[in-house]
Amino acid sequence: MKAVARPPPPAPIENNVLVIKARSEAEAFYKLGYAHAYYRFFQMDVMRRAVEGRLSGLLGCVALDTDIYFRSRALHK
Repeated sequence: MKAVARPPPPAPIENNVLVIKARSEAEAFYKLGYAHAYYRFFQMDVMRRAVEGRLSGLLGCVALDTDIYFRSRALHK
């Protein structure tokens, strides 16, 4: 498969199901891999922020108690 000049946007999630639309099987596998990596990176970023006590920077005041909890345990050091 040729390199893509611009990566496709992440696949939309409808009713908690990842939706992949493609013209060929190879394109479907490429888009599935890209979406998997995109959402996995987001998950790893959220977990890193949680352990560092910086989750409220992403989610706002709703995560402040979680930040206080993890910062008091100093797991990221």
